[in-house]
Amino acid sequence: MKVVKITKKGQATIPKQLREIFNLKDKVLMIETKEGMLLKPPPSVDDEWGSLRAMFTKDLS
Repeated sequence: MKVVKITKKGQATIPKQLREIFNLKDKVLMIETKEGMLLKPPPSVDDEWGSLRAMFTKDLS
């Protein structure tokens, strides 16, 4: 368990140790759960392009 500070702009830094353990790069998925927030690395675009296209493109039309 780690405690992190949230800035006035709502930004928080994920500790390096946790970023490395969970392979977090420049983006994360933030999922609302009953217990709070869950942060997960997003799926690889190469692996999931068809089913998750909307997550990685701005305009599908």
